[in-house]
Amino acid sequence: MHEEKLRRPAESPAIEYERRVMHDVIREKMFGPAEDPPRNRIGRYRLERPMGRGGMGEVWAAHDPKLDRAVAIKLVGKHLRGDRERLHRGLEMDARHAARIEHPNVVEIHDVGFYDDELYVVMELVEGGKTVERWLEERARSWREIVELFLEAGAGLAAAHAQGIIHGDFKLANVLVDPQGHARVADFGLARATADRRATVPDGRESLVESWGLGGTPRYMAPEQWARGACDQCTDQYAYCVALYRALFRAWPSEASSRPEARGGAPGRSPADRYGAPRALVRIV
Repeated sequence: MHEEKLRRPAESPAIEYERRVMHDVIREKMFGPAEDPPRNRIGRYRLERPMGRGGMGEVWAAHDPKLDRAVAIKLVGKHLRGDRERLHRGLEMDARHAARIEHPNVVEIHDVGFYDDELYVVMELVEGGKTVERWLEERARSWREIVELFLEAGAGLAAAHAQGIIHGDFKLANVLVDPQGHARVADFGLARATADRRATVPDGRESLVESWGLGGTPRYMAPEQWARGACDQCTDQYAYCVALYRALFRAWPSEASSRPEARGGAPGRSPADRYGAPRALVRIV
């Protein structure tokens, strides 16, 4: 009996992830949401205030005392801690790729680390910035304003693609509008390299996204992401067009948010005429 337990293969990160999620869901249903103990520091960084929370973790405004500057820190979700060594390697590689991107329309990556069982990515803090989702909610935006903003976001994505980097999770919530009204593509901390770029990594390490397989946000995901196939720049272009459509027409190009429908390429809905976008723009999107 003991020998069988010893010989049992270790759980894969994906299975471990699903097990942890199910455990936490059941615990929350029975006892309510668990409260984490208060914390004020990650490594040398002093946490100051929470900025947001998503499926992959939470983002904090923080201060770097070594360089005396404000930063944003993404703490990768606790569910992703199944294989510490593997996740740490993958996160470091992904962030190292993303840190090569230097462009005014991209939020810069400063640092990456693993502290007290917490994976983290340190990014430029866009003080006073807001997501495109919030920007759209503030007031009615003309199609020209939206297109101009997305041209800037597209320039940021193009800069990443020129470095052989795929964002992998482009969406409205991952594009910030700074106080000057310019677009800043964020959350490159979990980007991945293209096949050509990965071939240049000498030890053949996997990125975090590759080691976990499926990545992205369902409504924005391209068919190859659902199929766990090879992703390239077109994967980001697909998500970019979904986001642009959503911003322009306040609707989704397809109701196919489930895996089978997305695989089948369900036809998109016609945009509402009341938003006044030119027909040429509608055809392009």
